[in-house]
Amino acid sequence: MSHTTCVLCQVYRPKVEGHYPDRDRQTCDYGRRRLERDRMDVLSMYRRLAEQEEELVGTRSTDQGLPKDPIAALMPMANTPGRSKKPSVSGSKERQLPINVEVVDLLRDASWREPSAHEDQIGHLSVATVLYGWANYWRLSIDRTVTPVPLRVPELMKWIGYRLTRFVDEDPEIWRFAEVLIGLKGQLRSALGEQAPKPEVMWGVRCRRCDAVSTLVLDLDDPDRYRECTSPGCGVLMTDDEYKAWLVEIVETLRAERLAAGGRR
Repeated sequence: MSHTTCVLCQVYRPKVEGHYPDRDRQTCDYGRRRLERDRMDVLSMYRRLAEQEEELVGTRSTDQGLPKDPIAALMPMANTPGRSKKPSVSGSKERQLPINVEVVDLLRDASWREPSAHEDQIGHLSVATVLYGWANYWRLSIDRTVTPVPLRVPELMKWIGYRLTRFVDEDPEIWRFAEVLIGLKGQLRSALGEQAPKPEVMWGVRCRRCDAVSTLVLDLDDPDRYRECTSPGCGVLMTDDEYKAWLVEIVETLRAERLAAGGRR
């Protein structure tokens, strides 16, 4: 197996040259840890979304335990308003659907039936369907077992997690799975009403290579906590230890300059 750079780095670090993979592998340690973190993030967000919807369904029930909305217990939705007695007016605003379609789509059970040529895929594929497709592909191509894969997200993630160490270096398309996980994280964040964490700027710190100030940023999703320079044409990467050492060097340089100018220590 011969790869010039890690196949996962092209997804996680597209603007700079990727790490070299470990011996006889197609991925680097950074890429594998980043992929595992994304897998766990998707599972965590999926569970939070499912728990959130369970709580919302519970609040829609009356004291007698009967749902106010006849189908509220079946899928995520808001209470359905009754039909208005006012006459319909041309051009009136269309009534909102009584369900959160995005959440319904993401939380559906796995479906392994491909849409026919006469069907349109509307909305998101469910998280379970996406994961099932990958797990079943690996079952047939790499695991080579007749035992079917699970259908629910927690069990699917457990099944994938046990085997991911093999898949990252035996499947040349593993970078596509990394892109899929990134996409699922975005969809789940949207359904949860959250935003992706913004990169943290190292304010007032100059870049070791280009000397630009406040251009080093920390990607909070990066398990290695690299600081990357966003200055055009630079793109230097500093590990957490390198960044700390660089801060010490900056402080020592400033102290030496102050002493040379006759200032106090």
